[in-house]
Amino acid sequence: FVGTGFLALFVCVITDKRMEIPSSIHALLIGLLIAMIGMAFGMNLGYPINPARDFAPRVFAALIGYGWEVFSYHNYYFWIPILAPFFGAIAAAWSYFIFVGFQIPDQPPNYMKENKTDGDGIPLKTT
Repeated sequence: FVGTGFLALFVCVITDKRMEIPSSIHALLIGLLIAMIGMAFGMNLGYPINPARDFAPRVFAALIGYGWEVFSYHNYYFWIPILAPFFGAIAAAWSYFIFVGFQIPDQPPNYMKENKTDGDGIPLKTT
């Protein structure tokens, strides 16, 4: 829940055009984000942002002879790592849009649209 929530929250921040983060570094930032989540939660949870990371080994263990005990261990805990990332991503994305996304104007204020010059009086090109 938390790892995928962080991932979804920061992907919303990185890809929001109003934040003016250059699209050329989106992949780098998202890659660093995934690495940081893995370093923070990986020791005790093993990259908790991917449901397949927990479910696929359980299916493999069931197929090679461990039986259905791999799914009933700890009172049927197996479904938590499958559903929690989805709910974490949804909660984080809605949190971003409610607390940040709806508060940022779509257009910059008028004082930011004025023609600006550098120290030599040469106009700066703004978009």
